Amino acid sequence: MQIQKIEIKNKILDVSSKLFMSGGYKQTSLNDIAKECGISKSNIYNYFKSKNCIFDALTVEAKEKLTFISKLLASNPFVGSENLQEGLLFILFNHILPVKEGVILIFDREMEENDKHYISDLLDIINNMVVPDLTIDENTDVLKIIAENLVNGYLNILKAEGQEKNMKYQIAALTEYHVGGLAFLKQSVMEKKNE
Repeated sequence: MQIQKIEIKNKILDVSSKLFMSGGYKQTSLNDIAKECGISKSNIYNYFKSKNCIFDALTVEAKEKLTFISKLLASNPFVGSENLQEGLLFILFNHILPVKEGVILIFDREMEENDKHYISDLLDIINNMVVPDLTIDENTDVLKIIAENLVNGYLNILKAEGQEKNMKYQIAALTEYHVGGLAFLKQSVMEKKNE
């Protein structure tokens, strides 16, 4: 009996993850989940109090990783563009890829609900970490756009189905592109300041 309960709970989680990923958190109802699982909606309540509790179970590890990453990046351990690139790749390969589905679910839900807690934190940290001495007002919007493009690019790569090796290559290429572009922007602004 206990094994069957674990199997049902795992099936609810698997089905919910697939439905959240394909249709979005908001659009997925408990009725949808129950129907896909072949159980009644009331049976879901034997395992989870709400759709949000299912979401939390699916994303608990990813939330822990994102909190860890935010704290790590806030301490700015990666000074210089080479260190930044290596640091970002280390974080993505060792902390994000293992929990990529949870990260995708969190970011997608934040986009749906326009409550970008984790996304905003990461964008602010990336901006401050990458170019802390670029404080020229006209560059603020540009830096925000660059950081958003980087995070959205990572998210799109994580969402794409494919082999991990190819995913790592794409992440490395995107990181190199953005870090190089930011280094160029920083150099350009510094040259204009010195004129």
